[in-house]
Amino acid sequence: MLIRSKQKVLLSLLMRSSADALQKLSLDKKFLGGQVGILEILHTWGSTLEYHPHVHCLIPGGAITEKGTIWRESRKKFLPAVRPLSKLFRGIFLSGPANRRPPLNGASTTSH
Repeated sequence: MLIRSKQKVLLSLLMRSSADALQKLSLDKKFLGGQVGILEILHTWGSTLEYHPHVHCLIPGGAITEKGTIWRESRKKFLPAVRPLSKLFRGIFLSGPANRRPPLNGASTTSH
Protein backbone atom coordinates (compact mmCIF):
# COMPACT_ATOMS: atom_id res chain seq x y z
CA MET A 1 0.00 0.00 0.00
CA LEU A 2 1.55 3.27 -1.18
CA ILE A 3 0.18 5.34 1.68
CA ARG A 4 2.08 3.24 4.25
CA SER A 5 5.40 3.88 2.53
CA LYS A 6 4.86 7.66 2.35
CA GLN A 7 2.65 8.23 5.41
CA LYS A 8 3.90 11.68 6.42
CA VAL A 9 3.45 13.15 2.97
CA LEU A 10 0.25 11.36 1.94
CA LEU A 11 -1.60 11.70 5.24
CA SER A 12 -0.75 15.41 5.25
CA LEU A 13 -2.01 15.62 1.68
CA LEU A 14 -5.21 13.79 2.70
CA MET A 15 -5.93 16.26 5.50
CA ARG A 16 -4.96 19.35 3.50
CA SER A 17 -7.05 18.22 0.53
CA SER A 18 -10.14 17.64 2.66
CA ALA A 19 -9.81 21.08 4.28
CA ASP A 20 -9.20 22.75 0.91
CA ALA A 21 -12.24 21.03 -0.62
CA LEU A 22 -14.49 22.02 2.30
CA GLN A 23 -13.32 25.64 2.16
CA LYS A 24 -13.63 25.89 -1.61
CA LEU A 25 -17.14 24.43 -1.60
CA SER A 26 -18.29 26.60 1.30
CA LEU A 27 -17.03 29.77 -0.42
CA ASP A 28 -19.28 29.02 -3.40
CA LYS A 29 -22.48 31.09 -3.13
CA LYS A 30 -24.55 28.08 -4.28
CA PHE A 31 -23.65 26.38 -1.02
CA LEU A 32 -22.74 28.78 1.81
CA GLY A 33 -20.95 31.76 0.34
CA GLY A 34 -18.49 32.12 3.18
CA GLN A 35 -15.59 30.64 5.11
CA VAL A 36 -16.18 27.76 7.53
CA GLY A 37 -14.20 26.66 10.55
CA ILE A 38 -12.89 23.11 10.34
CA LEU A 39 -11.75 20.66 13.00
CA GLU A 40 -10.11 17.61 11.39
CA ILE A 41 -9.29 14.31 13.04
CA LEU A 42 -7.11 11.74 11.30
CA HIS A 43 -8.10 8.13 11.90
CA THR A 44 -5.80 5.41 10.62
CA TRP A 45 -7.83 2.39 11.65
CA GLY A 46 -11.29 1.19 10.66
CA SER A 47 -13.89 -0.40 12.93
CA THR A 48 -12.38 -3.84 12.26
CA LEU A 49 -8.95 -2.56 13.37
CA GLU A 50 -7.45 -2.80 9.90
CA TYR A 51 -5.34 0.00 8.45
CA HIS A 52 -7.83 2.41 6.89
CA PRO A 53 -6.65 6.03 6.87
CA HIS A 54 -9.49 8.56 6.71
CA VAL A 55 -10.39 12.00 8.02
CA HIS A 56 -13.36 13.07 10.13
CA CYS A 57 -14.26 16.76 9.92
CA LEU A 58 -16.40 18.84 12.22
CA ILE A 59 -17.75 22.05 10.70
CA PRO A 60 -20.37 24.55 11.88
CA GLY A 61 -23.79 24.81 10.26
CA GLY A 62 -22.91 28.04 8.55
CA ALA A 63 -20.14 30.34 7.39
CA ILE A 64 -18.70 33.83 7.83
CA THR A 65 -18.99 35.99 4.72
CA GLU A 66 -15.90 37.37 2.97
CA LYS A 67 -16.04 40.63 4.89
CA GLY A 68 -16.19 38.69 8.15
CA THR A 69 -19.25 40.51 9.42
CA ILE A 70 -22.21 38.29 8.53
CA TRP A 71 -23.00 34.73 9.64
CA ARG A 72 -24.77 32.75 6.92
CA GLU A 73 -26.62 29.66 8.12
CA SER A 74 -26.85 26.61 5.93
CA ARG A 75 -30.13 26.30 4.08
CA LYS A 76 -29.88 22.53 3.99
CA LYS A 77 -30.14 19.92 6.71
CA PHE A 78 -27.04 18.10 5.51
CA LEU A 79 -23.88 20.11 5.13
CA PRO A 80 -21.90 19.95 2.89
CA ALA A 81 -23.29 18.68 -0.42
CA VAL A 82 -21.69 15.24 -0.67
CA ARG A 83 -21.41 14.74 -4.44
CA PRO A 84 -19.80 18.10 -5.26
CA LEU A 85 -17.51 17.76 -2.23
CA SER A 86 -16.43 14.25 -3.29
CA LYS A 87 -15.57 15.40 -6.82
CA LEU A 88 -13.75 18.45 -5.53
CA PHE A 89 -11.75 16.46 -2.96
CA ARG A 90 -10.76 13.82 -5.51
CA GLY A 91 -9.53 16.48 -7.94
CA ILE A 92 -7.56 18.35 -5.27
CA PHE A 93 -6.01 15.18 -3.84
CA LEU A 94 -5.01 13.68 -7.18
CA SER A 95 -3.69 16.87 -8.75
CA GLY A 96 -2.49 18.81 -5.71
CA PRO A 97 0.32 21.34 -6.11
CA ALA A 98 3.70 19.84 -6.95
CA ASN A 99 5.17 20.87 -3.59
CA ARG A 100 2.54 18.77 -1.80
CA ARG A 101 2.70 15.69 -4.00
CA PRO A 102 4.98 12.89 -2.84
CA PRO A 103 7.73 11.60 -5.10
CA LEU A 104 6.65 8.15 -6.25
CA ASN A 105 10.06 6.97 -7.40
CA GLY A 106 11.43 6.37 -3.91
CA ALA A 107 13.24 9.72 -3.65
CA SER A 108 13.42 11.14 -0.16
CA THR A 109 11.36 14.13 0.89
CA THR A 110 12.39 17.11 2.94
CA SER A 111 10.20 18.75 5.53
CA HIS A 112 9.99 22.51 6.00
